[in-house]
Amino acid sequence: MKFGKAKSLLGLESGVDIHAEKPDLKLRSALNFAKIQVGKYERWRHLVVANHELIVVPDYDTGTASITKGSRTVTLGGGAAPTADFKGRFFSHQKGSFTYEIRSVSGQDLILKTPVAEDSESGLTYVVQKVHYRLPSDVRLILPDQNQWNKPTIIEVFGYDEYAADYSQGQITLAKGSKTAVFSGGAAVLDNSFPGDIIDVQVREYRVRTVVSDTEITMVNRAVDDYSGKYTIKSDTPYKGMLVGIGKQDSEFVVRFDYIRSLFPMVSDEDDTELPVDFDRAILDWAKGEYKRMPPGTADWVNDVNIAQRHLQKLAVDTTLTVQSAELFPPAIPPGMGRGEGTGRVRGFR
Repeated sequence: MKFGKAKSLLGLESGVDIHAEKPDLKLRSALNFAKIQVGKYERWRHLVVANHELIVVPDYDTGTASITKGSRTVTLGGGAAPTADFKGRFFSHQKGSFTYEIRSVSGQDLILKTPVAEDSESGLTYVVQKVHYRLPSDVRLILPDQNQWNKPTIIEVFGYDEYAADYSQGQITLAKGSKTAVFSGGAAVLDNSFPGDIIDVQVREYRVRTVVSDTEITMVNRAVDDYSGKYTIKSDTPYKGMLVGIGKQDSEFVVRFDYIRSLFPMVSDEDDTELPVDFDRAILDWAKGEYKRMPPGTADWVNDVNIAQRHLQKLAVDTTLTVQSAELFPPAIPPGMGRGEGTGRVRGFR
């Protein structure tokens, strides 16, 4: 359902003039709220992102390290070549029992988050490990990996990335009615933006759907106007994840996982709800309730939300619309009786 059509229907059912400025803004707000709530209601198949990839970074242990008790500075030598990418990774050494988060890199020095607790020493064997990985901003729920046993999730959301930064290199070009954003002037968006990020362009905010290349992004929204100029890519949810069942890494390899994405506000009248027609009635009813709840408000708004939820309850039992898994509905046959191993060991994943 297109945004423009949804506004017309909601306005008609709510008895308002959709051409009046304030009612239009109120209708927009109610519809976007309803769309997002419906998207979060269940594990809808239409919102599954399959085979998202992460490159697992190998441990770094080239050369030796020198530490000073009470200092936040660790100096690497013996051929070590630390890079800015070490920021956010963890440092440990052969004679210590602690790990330290690296806040920044300066030349051969690692600047730690906390001071070194062990005695001063040089020539130490050490390791720098990447534990947390940046995840797409549109992640709502990571789905179980059916190839594992007793560890169904390959990667777990582990808070926000405190080192996440806005990106604004070069320029952006938008064409009215298009979902394609083109970048120039040295922009490299492939490594600096994620699905679900916000593209801030003057007074407009668009969402990233897919990062196609260093110079192209497909947006969730259609551009309202032609535009060429400055931009900022930022995230309101810069999630980071921690790998499960992964030990010491000597080389790079790729981890894939499926997840259910979040829905975001519509901007252009040509934007859509990103859900099939089965959901239109539930979105309209929920929006109608939200519209009635908004100031000045009427007491019967709850009825419309309840009606919307009853629609969704019916949709939720349709296996063509929802993701059903053993995590939600455990098999009747217990482990060790023809269904996998009974030892709890990880299978099919090193």
